Amino acid sequence: MSVIDRYLGLRVGWGFLFALVSLLALFSISDFLNELEKVGTGRYDVAQAVHVLLLELPSRAYDLFPVAALLGTATALGILTGRNEIVALSSAGVSRARLVRPIMEAGMVAVAVMVLLGELVAAPLLQRAETRRSIALSGGLALQTANGFWASSGTRFVNVRNPVAENDLRDISIYEIDHRHRMRSFVHAGRASHASGGWLLEDVVESRFTQERVVTKHLAMRASSALPSSEQLWLSLFPREDLSFADLRRQLTSLRARGENALRYESAFWFRLVMPFSTLVMMFVAVPLVLAAPRTTSLGQRIVVAALGGIGFDLLARTFMQLGLVYGWGPVASAVLPAAVALGLASWAFRSVP
Repeated sequence: MSVIDRYLGLRVGWGFLFALVSLLALFSISDFLNELEKVGTGRYDVAQAVHVLLLELPSRAYDLFPVAALLGTATALGILTGRNEIVALSSAGVSRARLVRPIMEAGMVAVAVMVLLGELVAAPLLQRAETRRSIALSGGLALQTANGFWASSGTRFVNVRNPVAENDLRDISIYEIDHRHRMRSFVHAGRASHASGGWLLEDVVESRFTQERVVTKHLAMRASSALPSSEQLWLSLFPREDLSFADLRRQLTSLRARGENALRYESAFWFRLVMPFSTLVMMFVAVPLVLAAPRTTSLGQRIVVAALGGIGFDLLARTFMQLGLVYGWGPVASAVLPAAVALGLASWAFRSVP
């Protein structure tokens, strides 16, 4: 690695780190204000809100990597342009294409850190944060685990393995015990839908246990008051796009084995898989964004444009994922298309830079 590569790589690396910390501080304030709105519900207090926020910081940092990549790279290049260092490098025979290599090398390091952070730190801590929040908000009566959503009411325990939406549940088990902690009944439903009158179970198998025998019957449908409210379930649903690759793959395998719709998990899997690539694309986008701007453009203007572009791309990518779920687009296309379009536009702009 030459001195120029090392210098540019370090500049971009520090710019990326500064942008990530700044964005993390900004969004953490917003997250904390949102958590304060939940304080007072169940056993959720300020101390628990702070604890949950700290546990969610690695996941928030993971989400901000593409935005920080664009903002940090644009800031670093903007500073170099303002000091006429880019002009000096061009005069020394360093081409525009030659400038991209150390930027992408720094991006590869950032992506490696991103993947390790997301898989080994962010996903487990986020699951712990969601568990802690759901327990506190429900007053200790609800829990989100790797085996689905759990809720209890007296002697009745409910497990929802696949909450598709707050009003659409799959693979539900309801256990009821007596005062001696012996199983009284077990109900399994393939699906539950929520209407104005309450929950309606479909494809039901109901077993009742007595001292002499077990009585089992099959029902096409039956009403149930055992399931938690849709509001409580919504607060406790685990965000699928924040699951680790291993958890997403395990959920996909399980759903496909049961012949159930796995589109939401497939979209989340591809969205997470494309995020490292999107980070590299955002770093490349910063190059023509800065070099094509007039020299009279101030650093502040460059930062504002980069921040808007990064946030806009993030919103577009997440919007495409949701639109893919609504209209049934392929999960690969929904995840890849925003990054591919950004890369195409950046490549065209890069070739246009004099």
